[in-house]
Amino acid sequence: MKEIFKKQNIELDKESLKVIRIGNFIPLAVYSLIIFSVFTYLIISNKISVINFKNFLIIYFVLNLLIIAYILIETNVFCKIYSYTISNEGIIIVSGVFIKSKIFIPYNIIQSVDINKGPIIRKFGYSNIDIKTLKENIEIYYIKNENLEKIKEQILNNKNLYKLKY
Repeated sequence: MKEIFKKQNIELDKESLKVIRIGNFIPLAVYSLIIFSVFTYLIISNKISVINFKNFLIIYFVLNLLIIAYILIETNVFCKIYSYTISNEGIIIVSGVFIKSKIFIPYNIIQSVDINKGPIIRKFGYSNIDIKTLKENIEIYYIKNENLEKIKEQILNNKNLYKLKY
């Protein structure tokens, strides 16, 4: 079983760990701010007592610390497990923290290859490659912009080798 999910040739670099963490912390900060604002409004409008608010604050901070710990651990594990290979036959992506998956994408089912640059990863010089196939969309995550065009060209060149001629 370990042989099936072995690491592939290309892994995420250490700098991408920072980008993943920032991307995960932003929604946490927004949700925390919303929850805190709602409870602050409830205490100001006298809908809940100060004692209940103190209990809420304790639970709120403990839950946030647990979520932050989970994000830190999960991103470390994700970076260690996630890898991909671009071979002559297709693309292999190994990922998954709790549920491991290995995806093989043969070139003959690839319809298009696009580049996605979200606001956070763009700021740090990363991009994602979105591969559209006959059945689904698959992404190769956190590729340095210096390597982006080379990897995209390699995929498109290999895809063109498998074009059907009528």
